[in-house]
Amino acid sequence: MGFVHFVVMLPLVFTLLLIRVGFDARKNRKPFRRTKTQSIQDAAGDGLVMIHGTVCPSEEGLVDLPILGRPVVWYSLTLLERPNGFFGSNIEQQILKESGHRAFLLDDGSGECAIVEPGGAVAWLEKHTAATCGQDTYATREFESYLASRHLTSRDATGHGRILRCEVQYVEPGDVLHVVGTSRRLGQRNESPYRSAKSSQIVLSQNSQQNEPLGMTTRSAKEIRQTRHIILGYLALAYLVAVIVGVLIDEIRKHL
Repeated sequence: MGFVHFVVMLPLVFTLLLIRVGFDARKNRKPFRRTKTQSIQDAAGDGLVMIHGTVCPSEEGLVDLPILGRPVVWYSLTLLERPNGFFGSNIEQQILKESGHRAFLLDDGSGECAIVEPGGAVAWLEKHTAATCGQDTYATREFESYLASRHLTSRDATGHGRILRCEVQYVEPGDVLHVVGTSRRLGQRNESPYRSAKSSQIVLSQNSQQNEPLGMTTRSAKEIRQTRHIILGYLALAYLVAVIVGVLIDEIRKHL
């Protein structure tokens, strides 16, 4: 009987997985599908703009990525814990999330650089595991130091090791990005908060009033345009709805 249940549940699990993949693909691509890539010289200074270029540090400098000590212009760090024990042991729970950033320049090779203010950015970037520890593996000195600075520890109240994983995303100088955000052009140089900024230099940032976050991705234009994962997600959702409706109709017929 257990094998029969497994065979019946397998298509459902696969369908739910496809739905999740599809919705994640739609969410990741959404900020970048609202506009086309423009050069900095041609970009408007009063609307949504997407620019493709190489990251360079601004006069604000860099921020160190916790644990790894890597100098970056933006990072997001998530600390996850997997509970001890068999039940639910594969489900990670978020116990901490933080980010840091500095304004940076984006050079598209046109002879001008855009200023990017990445506060509140939505990033479609690779995720990296910066550190781990568990019941049989100790945290590194850097990881333990980081945990202590956040009033956390790698051991629980009984002294057993906690199963922790630190996941990071980051942008560093030299990365090639597509950045989409609300644009504005700086006024005269003495009105600019950036001492080295040129007159009328373009700035990309989020628009919190219109709920338009800044988007950043290292994906290519071809990857951004791909829709097969989104289509598969919608097909899987349609299949699931059809199965549910079919089951409901069958139950109604039985009671008629």
